[in-house]
Amino acid sequence: MGFHDAPSLHILQSMAPRDHPPSADSNESYADWDETASGRRPGDDPFLPEEGFFWWLPRASLVLLVLVAAGYFITSTVNRGKYQLAVAEGGEAQLERGRFAPSGWVPFVPDGALEAWASVPWPVQTLEAPLEGELVDLADTYLGFLRTRAAQNLEDELILSAMEAQEQKFQAWYSGRWGAERIPQTESIQEQRVRRDRLRVEAAEAEAERVLRLEQVRLEAEAEELARRESEISEESTNRARNYAARRRLLIREAEAILQELPSSGGTEQARDRQAIEDFIDSMNTPVDFR
Repeated sequence: MGFHDAPSLHILQSMAPRDHPPSADSNESYADWDETASGRRPGDDPFLPEEGFFWWLPRASLVLLVLVAAGYFITSTVNRGKYQLAVAEGGEAQLERGRFAPSGWVPFVPDGALEAWASVPWPVQTLEAPLEGELVDLADTYLGFLRTRAAQNLEDELILSAMEAQEQKFQAWYSGRWGAERIPQTESIQEQRVRRDRLRVEAAEAEAERVLRLEQVRLEAEAEELARRESEISEESTNRARNYAARRRLLIREAEAILQELPSSGGTEQARDRQAIEDFIDSMNTPVDFR
């Protein structure tokens, strides 16, 4: 290589394409600006602000914060979509919806259904609170609560009318949201009224029949008593007639014996006595009605 070869090589190298930033110092080595060329990696020195623990901490904290926020949002959204029927402080059934939080509940009334979801006592004898499920299933259960309360107060017209009015509003809201064909086909309050009235008529008919039977029994008993008394009276009359006939026969025999003992001829007194005895015998032979 000649004297002029070194400058020429330098010029050619400076004209070749470069993949790193130019340096003001043409003598700067490749390892001076590219740390990987010397075997070092970002984070090898934990005490430099741009590397190590102090380099990874803010980035890891940011990723963790994003994950926590995403988890909170997802669990809150899921909890917000939950519904349940619970017992309020006064013992009434209350519709609740999940908070926009990982847990917790708040009272909830669907839009335009304030009167339809008015308070109704929880039937403690049949179900245990709370009941969690889909809104449509809880609406079916709540409608059952209305009809159960009406069935328990069929004789209280005030409560029955209030329950019937609320049922109509509830059915109107229910039909507007899910359709009338979806309404549970249990016995409505109107049907309970019809059944109550039918039972009242049947009870009145049964009571009238019972009273009629009692009256018939009473009349039969009175007829039997009257027949018994008539039989006693008839028997008593027969006995009296028999006694009278026996005494009459005895008296007639005694009168005939006295009449035979009287002399056929005599004074006026004997004739008067004979006539009196004969009249007595004739009167005793006359029949007597003892009725």
